[in-house]
Amino acid sequence: MKIIKIFSLVLLAHLIAIPLIIMQIGVSSKNTVDLNEETSTDPEPIAVVDSAEAPATIATMQTTKMHTVRQGENPSMIAAKYGMETTDLMTLNGIKDASKLQVGDKLKVFSDRS
Repeated sequence: MKIIKIFSLVLLAHLIAIPLIIMQIGVSSKNTVDLNEETSTDPEPIAVVDSAEAPATIATMQTTKMHTVRQGENPSMIAAKYGMETTDLMTLNGIKDASKLQVGDKLKVFSDRS
């Protein structure tokens, strides 16, 4: 007799749970997008920026002026003086090796920051 009661309870649980699961699947499928459907609007293409154009892009964001390197200065000090990031200063001027910077070199810096 116990086996029949247990079987009846399991059967009842399944009879209640299965329709609820089916309804939940139906509701969630209404909120999904069919990837095979064609859309009416074309997405805009993604612009690719060449790394060689990066200095020109940075230079156009702000007005620049020239800074003459003095004895004891390094890119970090110069960048800080003009409120710039060191990487921006080096990119703007095409500097790959900071140790090759020499006294008298002319560097572009942002002019509206100092």
